[in-house]
Amino acid sequence: MTKEEFKKQIRRHDWYFHYSDDHRVWTRGNKELKKLRHAHAVLNCPFSLNELSNWRFNMIFELFQEDEENKGDYYRIDRKSSFVAPAKTYDLITQEKSNQIENWFKETED
Repeated sequence: MTKEEFKKQIRRHDWYFHYSDDHRVWTRGNKELKKLRHAHAVLNCPFSLNELSNWRFNMIFELFQEDEENKGDYYRIDRKSSFVAPAKTYDLITQEKSNQIENWFKETED
């Protein structure tokens, strides 16, 4: 798998498959995740799958602000609804990390 194919798979993957009540969805998601883990290792990706997932969902620390009442809970600055689950710091990556990931995908393969 090339970096470009890996990038597409990361963007297409159902990162929430494990919440499904449908066993077929869970099975398909688990199979795809195994392929992602294999490609991650083969491509020697320097970023964790968790960081890649955060990158995929644009979970950029600088786009969030900490809740005044519930310290440790972060919400998007442009939050449009109060019915949104908070993010924790481990759910977020910095803009710098996001840029590093994007640049890694752009690097040519040897």
